[in-house]
Parts: sequence; C-alpha cells; structure tokens
Amino acid sequence: MNWKNNLLFDLRNIYLETLSRTYSQGESKQMIDTLIKSFFDISHIQLALKPEYRLTESEMLKLHVAVKKLLNHVPLQYVTGETQFIDVELSVNESVLIPRPETEELVNHIIIKEK
Repeated sequence: MNWKNNLLFDLRNIYLETLSRTYSQGESKQMIDTLIKSFFDISHIQLALKPEYRLTESEMLKLHVAVKKLLNHVPLQYVTGETQFIDVELSVNESVLIPRPETEELVNHIIIKEK
C-alpha cells in the first residue's frame, strides 16, 4: 500500500471511488461509512468535523483488506463481523447465516400480535 497520506478523510474518498466501480454510489457510501464506524468508532459526521484524523499503518491495512473483501462480494456483515437484528447486535462469520430484513419484519409482526 502506497498512499500519499494516512488521513482517514482522504482514504474514505479513495475507497468510496473504488467501491463505486462495483456498487452504486449510495451503497458504496453506506459500506465505507459502516466500515469506518465499525473499525474506528467514527461516524461520517464526526469525520466531516475532524477531517485531520489519521490512521496507523495497521489501521490502514485493516481498511484496505476490508475493501478488497467487499470488492470480492463478501457480505458487509462478514467483513465487520457483526450485524443488527431487531435491537440486538449479533456477531457473525462465514459459518453463520446473516439474518434477513424480512425475518426481522416477521419477528416484529409476531411481537406486535402477541401484545
């Protein structure tokens, strides 16, 4: 990896452009922002307010590997190792099925009927 700098703001833009070659602009933005939030606990708003945030070399490598996985169509949830289901944060990996939004909708419907 040979980047001009280690500013997260700049790297975000580079990876956004890279992902946009495979995914839509909106989906690419959502994916890179999710990676940044998951890996560094920085929201896109916080990054906009503090664009001088710098990554270490190992953090840059972690982000680079994650983007490469997304370009190979590995689901975002497997890359981050987590997913949200209803109000619960679940750990996931390739051995676990990712809950579908339709399943969450069905469970919510059942919960409402039970009340």
